[in-house]
Amino acid sequence: MIRELIVTVYLFLFKCIYMFASLLPLKKKVVIIATFEENANFLLREFKNQESLGNVILLHEYTKRDCQDNSPTCIHFSNKKPLDLIKAIYYIGTSKTIILDNYFAFLSVIKVRKGVEFIQIWHAAGAIKHFGLLDKSVVTRSQNAKNRFIRVYEKFDKVVVGSEKMVEVFKEAFQINEGKFLRTGVPRTDIFYNHEIKELTTSKLYEEYPQLQGKKVILYSPTYRDGELSSFKLKLDLKKMKQLQEKNYFLIMKLHPAIKHEKGTLMKDHPDFILDLSHYRRMNDLLLITDILVTDYSSIPFEFALRNKPMVFFPYDLKEYQLKRGIFGDYLTSVPGPVAYTTEELITIILNDNFPYEMISKYSEEWNTYSTGNSSRNLVHYVQNRTN
Repeated sequence: MIRELIVTVYLFLFKCIYMFASLLPLKKKVVIIATFEENANFLLREFKNQESLGNVILLHEYTKRDCQDNSPTCIHFSNKKPLDLIKAIYYIGTSKTIILDNYFAFLSVIKVRKGVEFIQIWHAAGAIKHFGLLDKSVVTRSQNAKNRFIRVYEKFDKVVVGSEKMVEVFKEAFQINEGKFLRTGVPRTDIFYNHEIKELTTSKLYEEYPQLQGKKVILYSPTYRDGELSSFKLKLDLKKMKQLQEKNYFLIMKLHPAIKHEKGTLMKDHPDFILDLSHYRRMNDLLLITDILVTDYSSIPFEFALRNKPMVFFPYDLKEYQLKRGIFGDYLTSVPGPVAYTTEELITIILNDNFPYEMISKYSEEWNTYSTGNSSRNLVHYVQNRTN
């Protein structure tokens, strides 16, 4: 009840400011509203290459970011900074193209101006777990909240995809039709095709974390589950995992940065084997130095598959998760790698080193059909053509 009240008040104020802004002349500006860095970074780089960066405004939700080198106008999009929020709403109300990478509730209350287009680029190249209107937690929300979700998804004029697989996912999750899709590829995947950026990124990571050089890196990145911010228990037995050190493996932990848990002591006890990079924001950077990915229901495998590297799936709560959240298709037959339910099984799979590389390659082809290294350029060209 209180949550809905706060959201209602916030949206009312947003709508009022937007209404005033929408009375002003429309400009040939592009606003990028970013919850995550990676899509935004590659789009900004491409706008710069096309010498049109001056027309771009970045509204970012992440903190501690210096974006002076990427965008001449960079604003922290947060209700904790009222003046910045007002500036952000002004740009949203007066710009011709708005690019988003997530769900933003303000879309439910604004009236889109004629000639304006909202483009959803999303923050993942694929999906295992249900989201949007398919998320089973939506059932427990109020009718007002459900109606708000629908109004938000209806405001997506275009949705960027990297494959026909993702077209079908978005049709279900957002209840949108075929005509709304842009088959440009996903901008954040461009990093896997850019040799210069890959070399620079890996060099910086090895310089910052020299203990990883020469090691076979295992990246463990489980999906965040509801309720874990206050109560979390790591299901991966780190003491048992340490036996892999003898085979020259090194374990990187990438958990939700806000999760509070007991992992700290174990990691400090084994700095020669375990590195906590939960604070590191750019996941694809880490994938460039990863030899084996261990995850469960996250979207990371869709992009990691572009490297044709091994993956092990560790869905220790599969039945429960299917019931509470929901999963696309049959999990066991759709994931491109072996499945382990215990740490012991996981270790055995890694030591056996028998991975289905052909399956991984096919998985990548199916989910990254249009993400071939020019996704940012394709989208920027589309935006420029409709803006000019």
